[in-house]
Amino acid sequence: MTIAVLPFQCLGEASGLFEYADGFSSELVTGLSRVPAFSVIAWQSSAQVSGRASDAAQSAADLNARFGPTGTLRLVDGRMRIEPQLIAAASRPWISAERYDLDMSNAVSAQDDIIAGIILILKYEA
Repeated sequence: MTIAVLPFQCLGEASGLFEYADGFSSELVTGLSRVPAFSVIAWQSSAQVSGRASDAAQSAADLNARFGPTGTLRLVDGRMRIEPQLIAAASRPWISAERYDLDMSNAVSAQDDIIAGIILILKYEA
């Protein structure tokens, strides 16, 4: 199964949020690439295509990927809200959408749990 991790978008202008979004996307690629059944397209390739396409499903389809994990990040009352979404490229529906509110002091460690959840959903879809 081919997967193209698409960039997570930052909602708002919070300092450091863009770097965290890029880091989260990179960590997601790393986590997915550890699953032998997954073929993961390089994050830089996904980012280039995503900037040209009109939507996430089209970006994933342009990369010949079956799925395109993407999402948003924003700061809400001193906490980070991450909303990952899993989109099927061919049929365009959202397979999954979640919402996580993280304390900034443990946001990096919490991303491992979020990534594990995304992997579990993709394994189920395989």
